[in-house]
Amino acid sequence: DIRLLHGAVFKDERDFARLGHSHTQLIALPFIPAAMEKELSGAKRYFEFRERCVYCDVMKQEIRDRERIVSINERVVVLCPYASPHPFTVWLIPTSHQCRYEFASRECIRDVAHALTSVASKMKRGLDADALTFTIHNAPLRTAPLPEYHWHLEMRPLLEVDDGISASAGFSINPTPPEEAARFLKTLNGAVS
Repeated sequence: DIRLLHGAVFKDERDFARLGHSHTQLIALPFIPAAMEKELSGAKRYFEFRERCVYCDVMKQEIRDRERIVSINERVVVLCPYASPHPFTVWLIPTSHQCRYEFASRECIRDVAHALTSVASKMKRGLDADALTFTIHNAPLRTAPLPEYHWHLEMRPLLEVDDGISASAGFSINPTPPEEAARFLKTLNGAVS
């Protein structure tokens, strides 16, 4: 359907009790959601200024610094992003630059799936997290390859952290620095190296 502009793929395990099973959802929308539009325009501004992909630069910087890296292999880097709004948020970024997951190789998808499974297991075990959520960040449907955008997954545990300010002021306070979150997740068994 040519009217559809955005495909949202996500999983939120909070519905497990209600539905009795885990599930992932795909929703196709006739518009690009505001949060995604903001992410795309930020990546484009960075690309216009630096002539490079911001996600590739973040990945290179994090690999160099090693402080927020949870795991790394030939095809995927798992890191706790700087200034994330939620505790233990991780990004799974493929090392090969593609704007959409559909363009990724089978090997890349396999390694991303392996890393996702490994990190999910660590979060559930190490954080006693009953539920997780993940989202695939992807370029809009039917666009030509975008050199400024890099597809990736974002995952976080759904922890009972209520800072009280989210609803009243519209922003969150993350009590766990990403460096601390990455160190903790690295110490758990089942690391993807």
